Amino acid sequence: MKKLTQQEKAVWYKYNKVAGGGLNRCKINSLNIDCQPRERNHRPHELAKFNLFYDHTEQGHLVITECWEGKDVRRDIVCLSCNQVIEIENFSSKRGHRHPKSIEVFWYDLNRYRNKEEMIEDDAKLNNS
Repeated sequence: MKKLTQQEKAVWYKYNKVAGGGLNRCKINSLNIDCQPRERNHRPHELAKFNLFYDHTEQGHLVITECWEGKDVRRDIVCLSCNQVIEIENFSSKRGHRHPKSIEVFWYDLNRYRNKEEMIEDDAKLNNS
């Protein structure tokens, strides 16, 4: 694995393997999946995570998965190389529309990222809540 750049280190240090655990660094380019049957993380979600992880690592990017940002927010994928934070969601779920513009949302049931029009709609929903 290549050495982390300063920018990649800065992003990596923002995330932890456990909630609020600053000493528990995430393993780089290690895919973490959740096979427990739950409504939120099921096979299509985990397969989408694998595909996105694979796409980034195939390009030589450094990626962390299932990492905690502080105590309350767990991110599906964070690319240290391009500073992209990706949440994988079902388009019809209410959860998927709560992410700010800085978060890339991948709609696994539509097999695409959230577009600009959807970002504007989601932002309006967030501001009206």
